[in-house]
Amino acid sequence: MTQTIQVSDTRIGLLHGHQARKGGTPEQRIEAWWKGQMMGKHPIGDADVLLSGHFHHFIAKEISAGRQWFQSPALDGGSEWFTNVQGVANSAGTLTLTVSDGRWGNLALL
Repeated sequence: MTQTIQVSDTRIGLLHGHQARKGGTPEQRIEAWWKGQMMGKHPIGDADVLLSGHFHHFIAKEISAGRQWFQSPALDGGSEWFTNVQGVANSAGTLTLTVSDGRWGNLALL
């Protein structure tokens, strides 16, 4: 349900995001889930950059020094289901970034 890959000395963790169920906001849910992965010594717990897609809109948060979470926007052009559940609409988009030496850069939303 997750994937961890090594790219240019940077560990990247990939997940859909539905695994993060504890907490209130998406940020709190991802942070609690990721800490659990760290404590359980799962490979994604060692990621420098965490990428998810479940929450439909762009979020960027440094969870801890050197550990960054990016929530990618959805590509669907607006989800009626998401708007009905959350009360807000999301903009469609693609998240791109570069990584090197455990760091990220050149973030763009297209």
